Amino acid sequence: MKKAILLFLLINFTYGYGQLSYKRTWGSMIPLFDKPERPFSAVRKILSIPFVSEVNPNNGNLYVVSENFDEVIAYDRESSKSKLIYKIPGSEKGTVITQIKFDSKNNLIITGRTLAKDLASENAFNSEVKATVYSGYSFITKVHPDGSQAWFTYFYDIPQNARPLAIDKNDDIYIVNKRSKKDTLSLSFFQDTADVKSSMQYQDVITKLNTNGEHVWSTFYAKDDSRINAIIPSEKGLYIYGMHLAQTSGSTYFGTAGSYQPVTNSEIYTTASVFLSKFSFDGKRLWSTYFGNEKSFVPYPLTNINKNPSNITVINDEVYFMTLHYTDKISVTKNLITANTLFNKPISNNENHTLSKFNGNGEQVWSTFIPASGDLYKTFDNDALVISSVLDQKSQIFETTKKAYQPKNAGMRDVYTYMLSLDGKKLLYGSYYGYEADDSGFSIPTINGFFTIGHSSMNTREKSLFADINAELDKFTLNNQGVYIGNFLAYFSL
Repeated sequence: MKKAILLFLLINFTYGYGQLSYKRTWGSMIPLFDKPERPFSAVRKILSIPFVSEVNPNNGNLYVVSENFDEVIAYDRESSKSKLIYKIPGSEKGTVITQIKFDSKNNLIITGRTLAKDLASENAFNSEVKATVYSGYSFITKVHPDGSQAWFTYFYDIPQNARPLAIDKNDDIYIVNKRSKKDTLSLSFFQDTADVKSSMQYQDVITKLNTNGEHVWSTFYAKDDSRINAIIPSEKGLYIYGMHLAQTSGSTYFGTAGSYQPVTNSEIYTTASVFLSKFSFDGKRLWSTYFGNEKSFVPYPLTNINKNPSNITVINDEVYFMTLHYTDKISVTKNLITANTLFNKPISNNENHTLSKFNGNGEQVWSTFIPASGDLYKTFDNDALVISSVLDQKSQIFETTKKAYQPKNAGMRDVYTYMLSLDGKKLLYGSYYGYEADDSGFSIPTINGFFTIGHSSMNTREKSLFADINAELDKFTLNNQGVYIGNFLAYFSL
């Protein structure tokens, strides 16, 4: 049976769909975090950190938080040249940027944590720091294209390792945050109080700020031990993707009447179900559905290389999302996978990933199995889906397309990037990227192609094949264990 599944995957991945051809326009190394463990110490702390990155939709350049945590660096799409865009003021006291986004006017919206207590601008939403469960105080700031600050406000706890920040077509800002279950929210149009029966002291809240940083509305969106993992705007509303954890069977909190799946599976007890919800821009819930026959989870990439893992994307008002299912083959397929998609048979006996498309009314358009989850994006032209994973040499089911940049895995692990058609039926592109060692990363679409950013370790030589002759940095760093490591970045274009 295992051989039959493998043959099925090989046929589907290689059958005549490989028409796209990408070349590496440039490749470069980018700096590592490399600092003394303590002042005046000869022992250095050299490590890779999860990347905070975003492509600017106006110019296609990649913006990355630097190895100093408190700076935003732009990498030019055409030349790979880097430029400091912004540095958080007072950051010598300790600041970490956790997510960045752009609005339609090229302003930069930044979230993070800081130890500085005097950064709030006049008329800030919160001028005083708020106690957090993390180190430092959460903040949101807006920065003009010329580097001047529009406003800075302290904020409630912002979840880590998620996508809690979103900007809509009117440049309004949405942010997931944690509030005490004792709080009562003002200007709430859905849920002004928390789940008081939950053991969770701090629960998820969605807050809307206008482009001037002024509060518009807030609502709790929490039940039991639920977690919002991502929010993303469409043309007609705000999608929220998360997990309902530790709930009893037959729960309906994240399911509305008439939705795709209004109730959790009756066999579930104190386990997990993913949910997908849609809110209007004025804070009213339009619909919500569970997704999964038994245990289902929001999937994360195999490596912690992306600080804001991307498991959901939107084109116009239609939403695409990935889900991890722990279940048997028959159950996960029944009433879940649609016909005529790329993979309509399960790959594993008990752990399978799906990719689904729902329309703006909450109706399932299609669902297909995918060999593994990763980071999900849409192309810049909105004409395909882009998924990137980190694969080892044993993952031979991931065949590449005919015009792949790199047809085989070249080392311990490589980045694997593939593109699927919007109907879930065709593999348009599939290629590896990596060399002799352990290479992990992810790909982000841009104009006429995509960036691949990542970390390489266990190299045996200083010179890096990730860097071309024009690279600003072309060497690895020797770490305390005597192996060469480094961060890499490349732009692939048609």
